[in-house]
Amino acid sequence: MEEALRNHAWTRLLLATMDIEFLATGITLCLITKTGRCFFQLQPGYRKRDLYLLSLSLLLSAAYLCMTVLDTRDTDRTLFGGANLDAGNDFTVTAKKAYMSMQIGISALSNFMLIYRCLLLYNNRIWALIIPAVMELAALGLGGLDALDIVPTSRDLTIAATWLRLSVFVNITVTALISLKILTSTGRIANLMALSVESSLPAAAAAVATVIALSTYGSDMLFFIASRAWYALSAICSQLVILRIMKGQAWEVNRKGYASGTWQMSLDP
Repeated sequence: MEEALRNHAWTRLLLATMDIEFLATGITLCLITKTGRCFFQLQPGYRKRDLYLLSLSLLLSAAYLCMTVLDTRDTDRTLFGGANLDAGNDFTVTAKKAYMSMQIGISALSNFMLIYRCLLLYNNRIWALIIPAVMELAALGLGGLDALDIVPTSRDLTIAATWLRLSVFVNITVTALISLKILTSTGRIANLMALSVESSLPAAAAAVATVIALSTYGSDMLFFIASRAWYALSAICSQLVILRIMKGQAWEVNRKGYASGTWQMSLDP
């Protein structure tokens, strides 16, 4: 009876996760469409400068789309293919490597984008970001080892957990640095929504929930949903930051406030 109830709970969780991922995928596709539209409205000089932002947003959207496709495929196989529901998704070896690569890619792209944004806000003071950057490189290396199955199978879970904790630590640290810089510069919370987007605060909150679930015995369902929310919010929040920068609405150190967004847009229709 207990096993039947647990399987029923996993079924509902997998279906709910699919809904969340479909919604998040739609949002990321809308964001890349809006970002592309804004990019082509920029003056030629700014297009060349912001091409890397468009590329980064496109990579985030593509990586999350691929992750959703893989997750949907294996969720369908788990629910209707007779796999063990108690283990969550029943990935094949190849699909598991691809899925983990997408997770690592989304986390790394999001964190490096936030590190770069933080670097600009702190006037290129590299010393302030040495620790987050080194830890993100270490996390990326561990994630690569785990995804490629270079290490012994007995150590897979340890390395995966270490990678996740390092990635989350970087996410939280850089989010705190960005929030602190904006708050100390303005002296007030001028726009709570803008501050949350600029610092990728929702993704950091989901990251904290993921680590808590990982560290709590018997909370595999909580970890399953929290980690999916973290990946989704990492992609979405990073794309929102990119869109704000592209539109000239991101917070600027030299202006000590949010730019109006009109100064770099092309007047051409």
